[in-house]
Amino acid sequence: MRFLKEKLNLRLYQQTILNTALKESTLCVIPTGLGKTYIAIALSGLRLKTHPESKILFLAPTKPLVDQHKKTFSKFFEADGKEMIIFTGEVLPSIRKKQFKEAKIIFSTPQCIRNDLECKRISLKDISLLIVDEAHRSVGDYAYVYVARVYKDQADNFRLLALTASPGSSEVKISEICNNLFVTALEVRGRDHSEVKEYIQPLTSEYKFVELPEYMIKIKKFLEIAINERLSYLHRRKLIRVSKVDRVRKKDLIRLQLMLQKRLAKKDFTIAKAASDCAFLLKTFHALRLLESESLAAFDKYMDRLWKDAKENKTRAVQNMVKDKNIEQAKILTKKELEKNHDHPKLPLLRKIVEEQVGINKYSKILIFTEFRDNISKLVETLEDVKLCSVEEFIGQASKSTKGMSQKQQVEVLERFKGGYITCLIATAVAEEGIDVPDVDLVIFYTPVPSAIRSIQRKGRTARKKEGKLIILITKNTRDEAIFWISKRREKGMDLATKKISERKIKGQKRLDYYENNS
Repeated sequence: MRFLKEKLNLRLYQQTILNTALKESTLCVIPTGLGKTYIAIALSGLRLKTHPESKILFLAPTKPLVDQHKKTFSKFFEADGKEMIIFTGEVLPSIRKKQFKEAKIIFSTPQCIRNDLECKRISLKDISLLIVDEAHRSVGDYAYVYVARVYKDQADNFRLLALTASPGSSEVKISEICNNLFVTALEVRGRDHSEVKEYIQPLTSEYKFVELPEYMIKIKKFLEIAINERLSYLHRRKLIRVSKVDRVRKKDLIRLQLMLQKRLAKKDFTIAKAASDCAFLLKTFHALRLLESESLAAFDKYMDRLWKDAKENKTRAVQNMVKDKNIEQAKILTKKELEKNHDHPKLPLLRKIVEEQVGINKYSKILIFTEFRDNISKLVETLEDVKLCSVEEFIGQASKSTKGMSQKQQVEVLERFKGGYITCLIATAVAEEGIDVPDVDLVIFYTPVPSAIRSIQRKGRTARKKEGKLIILITKNTRDEAIFWISKRREKGMDLATKKISERKIKGQKRLDYYENNS
């Protein structure tokens, strides 16, 4: 294998970060589109030079992203088919074991590596560099945490490079990532940092508000009556602090559900009704979110699925929902409005935005994010006959209740989008991280998201190589508005946290050009 270092022309900030990463394990935080992967390529070449018998392991959270990174690395390393591989669970374990042994640079999802480590099919002893992409995932029981811990225990020459554009909204969360990955150095470059400012592309943002029509407000009221009845009961039992729909949070219900399940496991059947009501509330809150933020069609699809589940004797919560007169009225009203071709006001607004964009530039690339798969088909239907606009969906893999796309299909769709064969890609969260489509002209959040990390990841799909535009659709007087402001506040918190961390760098630290010295 030969490292084609002459092809790699690093910018000043990339060299500075590389110099740090050569000396110690580093968390690199820079905006999307500024070449984190090239830092990883340079460091890989230098680690293989100083440890010629070693290997490099590059981890990314999804198969399309793994494929993408291998393609990028292939431009800078001359290697045969065995030296640079994608490690996948689709290959027989015995073959994987042999592949891992022969390879010099391995690209994989962390889940695949964790599985083989747990089965003792592979060892990380000879890995001289572990690269962790989208490192903000390195929390809780995510596979990154396990792999990093095993790597620390097994490696002869431990070195880790963690990459992300969005580490977390507080110093505590960023510290958790660093601890989990055994990182000892931080390199942070915000959008306004002097070293990266000249490379940042302009991003214009617009927020477009809609109001629910009266027919949707009527449906919403039926759902809220059903919700408030259950909340009132839980409140009287002193199991929850609030008793109104606009005061309760989903995470409060999830926390309560876990507590009630533990009591049921201990044979405390006095809270059986409370547990059932809590499950009822979680499902009804999901239905309300579909109604307020997505579309009547998505809400109707979810209702139909609940009624089908009830016929198959699913949980008590589902049985209670279909028997609830208010839920039933909401379902009946929805069917009537759909027969009149009525739906959410976001839909015609979305169509207008897309028509205007392709009218300005018929070669536009548009990426639309929606929160729920139930709404994907309605968005495709809304846009499929727009002139000069080809539309396709991009979703995750299949689940128990919904169909999905295989990893191969995901890669194929992305290639068509990059190649200009698809104008408009309608995606769920699977498209948030690391997808390299450098010339997306417009990103649309059909629904705002509360997570600063997810919001930044989504925004990062545009304004990479040229000016980009972001539009967020918000339904007034709904959770959309609350989520929008929560996200803005958390993004501001992330900026402050990363600035504080970057200010802690040792004053007077000199930049030694290790890249040039080792070339």
